[in-house]
Amino acid sequence: MSESIQSAGIEQCESKMGTYLAIISIGSNFGNREKNVRNAIEWLSSNDDVIIIKRSDIYETPEVYGNGSAYINAVAEIGTSLSLRLLTDRVKKFEISSGRNSECRDLGLVPIDIDIVVWNQEVIRPKDFSCDFFKIGYLAMNDNNG
Repeated sequence: MSESIQSAGIEQCESKMGTYLAIISIGSNFGNREKNVRNAIEWLSSNDDVIIIKRSDIYETPEVYGNGSAYINAVAEIGTSLSLRLLTDRVKKFEISSGRNSECRDLGLVPIDIDIVVWNQEVIRPKDFSCDFFKIGYLAMNDNNG
């Protein structure tokens, strides 16, 4: 991540929210994919403990291994007062409430997937960070808002 992007995001986070800065990946390959991603973004926005600092547009990418349905994706930079564990718990509960379950997982159907890829400037999901489904949105988000 570039130094100027890190600084700008941290300053906004500290002045508007709390302590932590995260970059998340949002994706869906099942059902109304675009609506699922938009609903996840709205859900994040509606949380009192989260502020969306910036986000990418919504875009489509092929399934990572090339043998499943294409995904609709977005990437967002957020500020939060929640710890990594609490934010992860909330995100996973939202995924379940949106229809994500073991049966869908076994079939490769993903109504919604939200992953915290970067936490306080540390890449915590390096595989996701290097994949196109994340890189496209991350780079576009920073080009459009940097």
